[in-house]
Amino acid sequence: MNKAKKPGSWNFRYNYREIEADAVLGTFSDSDFIGGGTDGKGHELNFGYQIGKGSKLAASYFYK
Repeated sequence: MNKAKKPGSWNFRYNYREIEADAVLGTFSDSDFIGGGTDGKGHELNFGYQIGKGSKLAASYFYK
């Protein structure tokens, strides 16, 4: 995986998840993915750009 560290560098991540009903305790589920519950599947796209030393701009997109 590419990690943005130097100013002007970037990184991209793709993740597909399929979480079955009651597969994970609600406390440990990802609150951004399918509303924080279980019994769902979808895609996550993430893009990050290192603006300067100590500053990064990043965005995530979730699609069911």
